[in-house]
Amino acid sequence: MKVQLAKISDVLVVLVWVGAWGSLTSCGEADPSPTAPSATTTSSGTNETGTTNTESGSSNSSGSSGHPNCSSALADYPAGVTDAPVLTFYFESGGNPTALSSGNKSSFLANVSNAGCGPFGVWEAGTYPSGEVATEIEMRKSAREKVYAMAPGVVALVQASTSPMESGEVEGVWVRYGANYIVKYTHVHNPVVTAGAHVAAGDVIGETVSMSNGTMYFFETEVRKKSEGALYAIPWNTLLASDNQTAFNSLFGSGNCTAPSVIGIDGLTTTASNWKNDAVTQVDVTKQDQACAFNW
Repeated sequence: MKVQLAKISDVLVVLVWVGAWGSLTSCGEADPSPTAPSATTTSSGTNETGTTNTESGSSNSSGSSGHPNCSSALADYPAGVTDAPVLTFYFESGGNPTALSSGNKSSFLANVSNAGCGPFGVWEAGTYPSGEVATEIEMRKSAREKVYAMAPGVVALVQASTSPMESGEVEGVWVRYGANYIVKYTHVHNPVVTAGAHVAAGDVIGETVSMSNGTMYFFETEVRKKSEGALYAIPWNTLLASDNQTAFNSLFGSGNCTAPSVIGIDGLTTTASNWKNDAVTQVDVTKQDQACAFNW
């Protein structure tokens, strides 16, 4: 993926290339690198000009026999579930998963790197119209920590990295919740799960990956939603539970992870709050390789 570094207490977003779409290790052949996905805006509900994905070769319509990259399908877990998961964001404290709350937020922030954080739905990694729309929420930490599952599910895919930042990194661990949602834990170091395994919320997925020769460690997560034959990336903090969501959203703001001025999907300056571009609700990623991780 490409990520933006939003400096804390600054008004500029610095765009940095840190990786690329990798090959699919458990679903046959890989798709070519995708072009920029399209985004749905809050004002008109239509795709912005210039962000349409033109990649061909993927057929994701409902009722199809399967995505061309998939060689087998895993049973949905939890079985019979089609609704969105209620997520819990965990951080490592004393070697154990700790659900972020208003009461322990200061402990979490103690290890947030001053390199900043990146919101969902902003333009990144290039001068518009090159680059892509960010489909993730990300942050930098000053120490390596475990990455924990935010919801139960089945590991549908472990995706190899073609441009790892360090040995042992994978592009992503895709954990499918029920039939219609997937959490992608991106840039994971030394994953401890394999395709087909069931995980519970709070289980270890792997570790954060090293950036800048070990001076920063990178946390990035994405969520995919399947709907009427299409795939959408959505800002996953909207699925966090109660106090967990309140505490997580409060990390993004003055004195914490601040990005008051970011580049919008039309190449113009926009605003971001609560970890997302204020003008974007979801991003259409139907023709990207992660379709392989769903049953069709």
